[in-house]
Amino acid sequence: MILETDPILFIVTMIVSCLHSIFEMLAIKNDISFWKNVESHKGLSLKTLNYSLFISIVIFLYLLDNDTNKMILVTSFIEIIVNIWKIFKTNKIQL
Repeated sequence: MILETDPILFIVTMIVSCLHSIFEMLAIKNDISFWKNVESHKGLSLKTLNYSLFISIVIFLYLLDNDTNKMILVTSFIEIIVNIWKIFKTNKIQL
């Protein structure tokens, strides 16, 4: 694949992929830090959180079905875990 692809296109693709992964991890980190500091859940919709979890699961299953790169699958799985944590935190559910 590397030999058949234009080197400039390959380099740009690698740079964009790395930047996307970095920005996705930063977004997850900021999401966790926001939710960790939330004291009042006033104005937060539980239906929206459930819908977000459902969409994350559908996207993960789609990526899994298409044999996507493991790095993308891991970030998608982390997003599912974070969404589950948000729902537990909003409902104040204790395990």
